[in-house]
Amino acid sequence: MSKMNIEKISDEELQDLFANSFEKVSNLNNISEFECKCIRTVDGDGLVMEVMVSGLAGTPSYESIHTEIFEDLEKISISREDSESKLDFKRLPESDCVLNTNDYVIAYKSI
Repeated sequence: MSKMNIEKISDEELQDLFANSFEKVSNLNNISEFECKCIRTVDGDGLVMEVMVSGLAGTPSYESIHTEIFEDLEKISISREDSESKLDFKRLPESDCVLNTNDYVIAYKSI
């Protein structure tokens, strides 16, 4: 598969595609509530995807996300159903952050 051209894809569509892929990973890792935010890099060629996780009962804590191994959490791939291309995202643990006592952000960058 070739790399997806993101120039003519809206941020909303990219967020939806990422959320659909991340949902599969979240189900494997007991992450029940999350929201995705797309940020385009200055050069316009890359993306950062922030996943805001709501720390509900049973959701892994911020600390455990950094100290334990979680299934398929390090790399996420997105693609359109009608396309032969995809876009891969790599986790950026150094950009993760705590929002409050229970909620946190997991950051990804397109590669």
